[in-house]
Amino acid sequence: MVVRPSPYSFPFWLLLGSAALFGGLYMLLSHRESRRTQLEALAWLQKISELVDVHDYENDGHLEEYLDDSERRRIVAELERMPVGSRSLRHAIDIVSPDLVFDEAPSSNALNDPRID
Repeated sequence: MVVRPSPYSFPFWLLLGSAALFGGLYMLLSHRESRRTQLEALAWLQKISELVDVHDYENDGHLEEYLDDSERRRIVAELERMPVGSRSLRHAIDIVSPDLVFDEAPSSNALNDPRID
């Protein structure tokens, strides 16, 4: 047996209004949190670009998503600890989160390899 208020009654409008209010509040808070996270990531990327001297790590646009806040702070600390002129983002990431650094193996392009017929 399902109990529900009849349409146009006070309990019906109370339930409908509270659901709409909580849904709107959730959307507002979610949007604010998303915007705050985006601004923090942008500020971190700007700080990194100011500190890095050796651009040896290609950011695919998701680096800040792979790292949590403490890892981001540790990367900045590692970069600040390195001597000016030799601050390497790859080295700092390798210290903090080595699973994000992949050594690039020499690629062989099979189309241009003369040994392949």
